[in-house]
Amino acid sequence: MASSRNPEYKQQYLFAFYESTTLAAVMKRAFLHVSLPFLFCVIVANTSLFHAVAVDLSYDHYAEPRVDSLPSFLAMPCNCLINVAYALMGLYWLLLRHGKDTETRQSRYLRQVFAFMAIFYAPVQWTRLAFLRPRLARYPLFQRFTGHFWSKVCDVLQFHFSFRFLSSVTHRAHQKRDVQRQ
Repeated sequence: MASSRNPEYKQQYLFAFYESTTLAAVMKRAFLHVSLPFLFCVIVANTSLFHAVAVDLSYDHYAEPRVDSLPSFLAMPCNCLINVAYALMGLYWLLLRHGKDTETRQSRYLRQVFAFMAIFYAPVQWTRLAFLRPRLARYPLFQRFTGHFWSKVCDVLQFHFSFRFLSSVTHRAHQKRDVQRQ
């Protein structure tokens, strides 16, 4: 039975504590490196700096028709689902623990930066759709889900598979390094 008097137990506990604080420090750094520029953009956008810029705030640029019976933040339900997918995919990659023993601080930092970017992108898109508002419609599948929707699906998948690719490359590099050390 492990006891606090056992030196081996203390060493394992200290290592686990160090590892968890290191993980937290890397995540905090990634969060700050994404959130501070994001907040800067929000602050600048809310100044009078861009008041002279003409911006079209209509829904005309979206393939998905607006559903007037829904609240404005759900007025385009398919786009809302895509935004949820961004947030969930970002959370998945942010909280991922697979390969934590072989993941370097640098690769963990980059994974978490991109995860935070995906998480922050979802509410930005959602806000834009809530305050805003084609021709593949001859196919039944595209009558409701047209090009813009499918491009967003591809965006989410691109984010996900980019993470998978980078994780795989990092894992293979560590395996190769470990084999060379033997």
